[in-house]
Amino acid sequence: MPTTVVALASAAVVVVLWLVVSFLPRSVRRTSIEWLATSALFLALGAWFIGLSLEARAEGRIWLLVPFGFLAVVFSSGLCVSTWRTCAHLLGRGGGGESPTH
Repeated sequence: MPTTVVALASAAVVVVLWLVVSFLPRSVRRTSIEWLATSALFLALGAWFIGLSLEARAEGRIWLLVPFGFLAVVFSSGLCVSTWRTCAHLLGRGGGGESPTH
């Protein structure tokens, strides 16, 4: 399933980026990497729950659509916000040293 591939690839990106963040001193570059890792984390979680929702629907387990669908919407919304904030930070409009981890 494509959502599984996206979720696993995003999870791998999160692991690599957070290892990089762990060894970098505080800087603008580290904050940029943190924002990218945050977006990748939301992508992984959103893709995972979208896949679970589609699987539950295909198997006829309608009662699972509510929790999986809710979480898919929450994490997809988080992806939109974190991607917007990542772009703003990379373009220099991040405003006042905001960090995705505070």
